[in-house]
Amino acid sequence: MAFLPFPIGRRDVLAIIFGAAILGLVLFSAVKFHGWQGTNASFGPDWECTSVSGADSVCIKKPPQPVGNAAPPQPSPAR
Repeated sequence: MAFLPFPIGRRDVLAIIFGAAILGLVLFSAVKFHGWQGTNASFGPDWECTSVSGADSVCIKKPPQPVGNAAPPQPSPAR
């Protein structure tokens, strides 16, 4: 290729194409199958927020977790 100031061969072109394909695959995966959580909008760890495109975030407060090994109360048997 005469327009470059250094010689470029077939292996160089294939390496550039392969690198571009890998980069495209990584970017596609990051956009399509993102695994990160949305921000919690500074409400705290007991809130779960989801971002909605074109609107404000929607936040829901998580239910309280049981303390220790306490099981939920069982109804007393009928006599």
